[in-house]
Amino acid sequence: MFPRLISFISVLAAVLILAAWTNDANALDNGGGSSVNVNGSDSPACNFDFCVSANRSTANTTRSSTGSSSSGCRWHDQQVPCRGPAGSFDSASGCYARVVDPAAVPAGPVLASYKRAGGSVQYLSGCLSNRSGGYVWRPPAKPAVTAAMVRARAVRMIPPAALGLAPKRSTLVNIETVMWVEAPDAQTLPTVRILGQQVAIRLSFAHVYYDFGDGQHADGPAGKRYDEQAAPCRTRLCPDYYGHVYTHTGRVTVRATAYWAATFTVDGGHTQQIPGTVPGPQATATLEVKQARSVLTANPNS
Repeated sequence: MFPRLISFISVLAAVLILAAWTNDANALDNGGGSSVNVNGSDSPACNFDFCVSANRSTANTTRSSTGSSSSGCRWHDQQVPCRGPAGSFDSASGCYARVVDPAAVPAGPVLASYKRAGGSVQYLSGCLSNRSGGYVWRPPAKPAVTAAMVRARAVRMIPPAALGLAPKRSTLVNIETVMWVEAPDAQTLPTVRILGQQVAIRLSFAHVYYDFGDGQHADGPAGKRYDEQAAPCRTRLCPDYYGHVYTHTGRVTVRATAYWAATFTVDGGHTQQIPGTVPGPQATATLEVKQARSVLTANPNS
């Protein structure tokens, strides 16, 4: 007697729940439902997308009433169907949400917000939380600021990095000419607006591309400024400095481009990386390469 009664009660409860969900869906299709946004919350949930927990289990797959298969969503550590008769589950509100035609939305703050700023209107129902559902306005999603957009802007904003040479205007073959670039280890560019959003760009020094003007080039460090007083170089090569040895005479133009690793944030959000490196302005310097010859002369005192 009792087992049959318990089974009958369980079946009856399942039928009542299904009927409630179906009524919510039918009310939505007929433009019914609450005309107010419960709790006064018009804020978007999960960046205006339906929220699915990162802890979803591929092993626990549920099949919605529409017949489509989807991984289970989470609500308070409980697995729930990601879709139901009332729409897709929104874990921010604990309700099922469906986008509706604004023409079916009653006059009020939700409809006024939609007419003023666009976006979309959703109807929340089948709530697992203490929320009773209703219409909510979702602002239009902001256009995405991409790394390519930020890179293009950064290239135009990076300040010049001066190129230094020692000797400065003329040097000799077969000895090292010291070179350096005045580049800080890191710098922050002025905040810019891209697609109406505040973008902050942070640079970290990566390397310098040197074109020595004699057909040779190399990626190298920024080097350091030559200091005749504290660290003079008296040998053919200068191990404390970065530089290049010319083997032919003539006028050369040395070119140096500092490259930077770059990150950025949009409206104070999470930090994003710009792939590769970003070049700064090219610095140049002209150098005359000469050859020193020994000349024997008679001793004037002899």
